[in-house]
Amino acid sequence: MTAYLAAIGLFLSYVLFEIWRSGIVVDGQESIRLFGDFISFGASSEVRLILLVMVVGALGGYIHTANSFVAFVGNRQIYTSWVWGYILRPFIGVALALIFYFLIRGGLFSAGAGAESISPFGIAAMAGLVGMFSQKATDKLREVADSLFNIEKKSELSEPLVKTGPAGESGGTEEPGQPT
Repeated sequence: MTAYLAAIGLFLSYVLFEIWRSGIVVDGQESIRLFGDFISFGASSEVRLILLVMVVGALGGYIHTANSFVAFVGNRQIYTSWVWGYILRPFIGVALALIFYFLIRGGLFSAGAGAESISPFGIAAMAGLVGMFSQKATDKLREVADSLFNIEKKSELSEPLVKTGPAGESGGTEEPGQPT
């Protein structure tokens, strides 16, 4: 686990540095180069912002993971059942940072605002905080969804779905959206 955390921290820091300095223009388009020229692709300012959000969101998730890992190992309270949580936390940070980016970009900026008019520092700070505090970010998204999709009365189907057993036997009705 320690090797994974060290490797992912170094990798994310390297990729962030390369995206940030990717103002290199090749054939009239900005180019992002990773590992020399092993990975090289053109990227518009918009794509660079999205990549920045993804990498910094992962970095925020990594910071959360590394801090938690150090604290629990130091207190000798680490459990192997937490390994997948530690491995996946940076990826959760990526997904949440992207959702927040799209939410903020869609709601706070005019439709005609280009990526050039957006501060990468502000976007990176937002993405890092979302990655670091993913549980609170998820709670905030739940609040936004609750206010957007606030309903007074739950809609009901005119003919409820019927659960069937292994041999097609009726097993009662099923609420829409509920697992079978």
